[in-house]
Amino acid sequence: MHLPLIVPEHCRLRVGFEEREWKVGEVLVFDDTIEHEARNDSDELRVVLIFDVWNPLLLPAEREVVRVLANGAREFSKEYGN
Repeated sequence: MHLPLIVPEHCRLRVGFEEREWKVGEVLVFDDTIEHEARNDSDELRVVLIFDVWNPLLLPAEREVVRVLANGAREFSKEYGN
């Protein structure tokens, strides 16, 4: 979830093949397992508060698998400097 606080012109968010628009004060929710990118093509500050939340469709066992995989990825990054 993204909560845009400061969004100058020429900022964009792409999720998959779809462009999304930030609107200050409006929460934008998307699945970040889909390839995405945020761009600020202005010379101004962009501030977006990001909340990570569980997909409500995941079962508890699936959440645990994701948690274990994410922890493993973090440990790998620490170990190998990625």
